[in-house]
Amino acid sequence: MQVSEIIKNKLPEIEKLRKELSLNAELSNKEFKTQKILLDFLNGLELKTSVLYNTGVTALLNEDSECFALRADMDALPVNGVSHVCGHDYHMAVLLGTALVLKELGYKKCVKFIFQPAEEDEGGALPMIREGVLKILK
Repeated sequence: MQVSEIIKNKLPEIEKLRKELSLNAELSNKEFKTQKILLDFLNGLELKTSVLYNTGVTALLNEDSECFALRADMDALPVNGVSHVCGHDYHMAVLLGTALVLKELGYKKCVKFIFQPAEEDEGGALPMIREGVLKILK
């Protein structure tokens, strides 16, 4: 199957995920519902998942000594209640969709999907790096 066909077929699922993420928007370091949505989906793809920096999530498609990473923010802002006014719900949906499409394609190279919490607050990147998010598998 062609990439465009897979994307077209999976688009309703990706759009549904984006809506679910939007409806469950959470502030920095409180992304527990978001984390569950991400983990449930990624585990459903049978990717190797892990939790870093409390609410951060990583998922691995294939293991290798060379790997590239794709990243999205998870948190929301206290605007109109709590909402993803910076588009983090879309960022996460795009990353989940990428994982879905690559898995369906049978992509063989190593890809690490990183979902970073607390970008809008103190910044979750440095704590996740300290916990090993960028380490290459051996």
